Amino acid sequence: MSKKQWVVVAVINKFLLPEMLCGLLIAQGIPAMTRQEGYGRAKGLWFGRLGEIEVLVPSDYLNQANEVLDLYYAGAFDTESKADELFQQAGQKYAEALEMKTGDEADELFRQAVQKFAAALEIKPDKHEALKNWGIVLATQARMKTGNEADDLFQQAGQKYADALKIKPDEYETLIIWGIALTDQARMKTGNEADELFERAGQKYADVLEIKSDEYETLIIWGIALTDQARMKTGDEANELFQQAGQK
Repeated sequence: MSKKQWVVVAVINKFLLPEMLCGLLIAQGIPAMTRQEGYGRAKGLWFGRLGEIEVLVPSDYLNQANEVLDLYYAGAFDTESKADELFQQAGQKYAEALEMKTGDEADELFRQAVQKFAAALEIKPDKHEALKNWGIVLATQARMKTGNEADDLFQQAGQKYADALKIKPDEYETLIIWGIALTDQARMKTGNEADELFERAGQKYADVLEIKSDEYETLIIWGIALTDQARMKTGDEANELFQQAGQK
């Protein structure tokens, strides 16, 4: 974060809308970013209090940002372009799937969300947010599965994160989410397979800190992952991992 004082201009609990508003503000020449409470982000929460996401702008831009958001809520901006419309529809399908929790109905809603993201990218191939959120949908679905089915979905999610980073390599949020997905997959495994996934997750967190050295929440998330890995071990190996976690 720069030395500017960043202030909250909106707090939103709705999948995709914070990113869209952030993009709208940036398009109007207003620096903006999103922020989510560390535990909620670490656990991949997108609903409830821990799922709240803040939209922040530098304090010098607060009045201008409020004017832009007032115009947005009044319907002054064209938010009905086909790509944006599909993007929002995908988010709605994802939210509905989360309410279903499991089962064929949830899988069908996840499938529809994926179709909407794919259609949005047909219109706007450089929409990295669609790729990132497509990965989120796949990883969420993977967490509800087991065995090869879960592994296949996690792998697909990872490919979407990688594709998003090809478009916007400095998007550290994508790296964080990718690391969380790898950590969650590791929790489903044991032995060397788990260790390899934890190591890959750690590399994603390290990559985040290369881009943004003061991203302290990433250190917290990384520490949680190391603690989870330590709990799978015994003796000196466990102690070493607990020590690394404490260092984070």
